[in-house]
Amino acid sequence: MPVRVSLSYRWMHADLAIPRKVIAEAGGPAAEALGVLGEGEWVVLGWGDEDYYRERGMTAARLLDFARSMLEPNSPSVVELDPEPQAPTPESSGKAVLALELSEEGARALVERLNASFALRDGHPVAAGRGRDPGSQFFLGHARSDLAQNCNHWVADLLHAAGVPSDGLLNTASPGLALSLTWLADAQEVPGDADAHIGGAETPPSHSGRFEPISGAPELTDADLVFEGYAVGLGRAVLRTVPLDLVEAGRSGLSEALDVRPDSLVGIRRIERIEGAPGDVAVCEGQAPRHLAIGFAPNDGGPYEIALAAYSDDPRAAGARPCAAARYRQP
Repeated sequence: MPVRVSLSYRWMHADLAIPRKVIAEAGGPAAEALGVLGEGEWVVLGWGDEDYYRERGMTAARLLDFARSMLEPNSPSVVELDPEPQAPTPESSGKAVLALELSEEGARALVERLNASFALRDGHPVAAGRGRDPGSQFFLGHARSDLAQNCNHWVADLLHAAGVPSDGLLNTASPGLALSLTWLADAQEVPGDADAHIGGAETPPSHSGRFEPISGAPELTDADLVFEGYAVGLGRAVLRTVPLDLVEAGRSGLSEALDVRPDSLVGIRRIERIEGAPGDVAVCEGQAPRHLAIGFAPNDGGPYEIALAAYSDDPRAAGARPCAAARYRQP
């Protein structure tokens, strides 16, 4: 029975969507990774430079990092898995979409190639932070990334493993990959209007480089804020955290505490341990906090802002009050 897959693309980046059950039935690291994703019958697969792909915003610093990601050879990579309720359309993804059909054998071969993309630790995929959409997740990648092996080449490699032909030169840019698949593999355009896409709330980043303090408690604003996976850097202190929940700011009562929109998402994390200089973040009556609430403001495509609040107890508890709060901006 044929297996439908979908390529969604714009400018320089392409993703590939595949039915979730195909990954689950094939087994391996990708099937294991499904266990930490949200619900959804489809999974959108993406890959890219470990830093640039996970960053957000379009600041001058990020434009420079884009050039670095292309020109610096053999950079570390990440794989993103994003669950969706249905196959992508231009309206749901905000991108142009092509549909292809694979054989069942080809779909299994595609997942085998996907499995080889994960870096493994003790035989298991390594989470590298939430993706942009609720339920999505980044994982450390095995392959290295640069202009000669970018996200579009990776998607083409998955499809090539499934027996789908494409042109290596055209595949460097995503419109070229789409053109190649249309010519050589009879990929069909999915009708729709990408401009009609209305984006949902983004999750607070798990990696967006460095944020500069702009206001808040002195204990939290004497140094930049740095995210690396689920580690949070505050000056000399590194907080090793575990993600607990994503909650809507207004419904959870955190909108006012963090000064974020009621419809934005707030990440709740438990602090497992603090390394480096725990005394630098002794903000809860002289003690280190046990939980963090992380709010997020995209700022209409400009520099992103982060609101961070430290708690002695779970922020979701009734009557919870932050010990200290601060706001940061992407430079």
